[in-house]
Amino acid sequence: TQITQAITDANNYATTNGGMGIVYFPNISATKAAIYLTKPIVLKSNVALYFEGGSVLRMDVSAATGWGGGSHHFLSATGATNIEVYGRGEIDCRGSHVANYQPPATYGTPQINPFYTDGTSSVLLYGVLMTESSGFTVQPAKGSSDLTIQNIKIINRSDWQWNDGIDFTDSGGTSTSEVSLVSHCFIRTCDDGCCAKTGYYYTGTSHDITEKDMVIDTAVGDGFSVGAETNADIFNINCSKFEVINCHRGVALVHWHSDPAGGGKGDWYNCTF
Repeated sequence: TQITQAITDANNYATTNGGMGIVYFPNISATKAAIYLTKPIVLKSNVALYFEGGSVLRMDVSAATGWGGGSHHFLSATGATNIEVYGRGEIDCRGSHVANYQPPATYGTPQINPFYTDGTSSVLLYGVLMTESSGFTVQPAKGSSDLTIQNIKIINRSDWQWNDGIDFTDSGGTSTSEVSLVSHCFIRTCDDGCCAKTGYYYTGTSHDITEKDMVIDTAVGDGFSVGAETNADIFNINCSKFEVINCHRGVALVHWHSDPAGGGKGDWYNCTF
């Protein structure tokens, strides 16, 4: 059953009634998954999505009709604050269906990722399973700050590139004492597992990020990468206790990209591994 309007109504109600409103996705059956079919959702401030184990938030691929190439987002937030997505359920992008089974590198093929923030602060992402992303799976971008990403599982195709795990793009913490934290996650992708980069169309810095206690399995990507799409400074990055398997490079420090903003700009410093 398609429930986009119900989720939108709950999202709107939760943000306007004071405090933290919770949108609850129960598992209503003891014998099979509870599947909630929806079009992309834009999250509001002061809203939490809680997924009970056995619940699945699934992308309605009919919403992708007419989409062009480039990135599209399943759950997103712009200019918001105080957002939580947590629980033991699954967020299923159906990236292969959205792309009509064409690899993302094919010209004009749409990509979709489960979770994207634009200029959003105070974000908790905890416990959920994210599957079938054909873009950057978790992407805090454009000045997003104060993120905590813990104990999530990312399972993507191992034969499609551009499906990075967690990419901080022009984002991070607010200071060395107020870092964005990523810990105790399992990531299986074709492309890079975790990245700190400064993106294509925005020239902010990425900084004050701690990533630790991770298991990453990539086919052709890097376990952890600093740089790649680089056009501004990247600094105060602390990575430790990584187990990386089946990777192109365990750790990569790169300073390039022929993107529209002009790659190869900026410096990185205070990066430890």
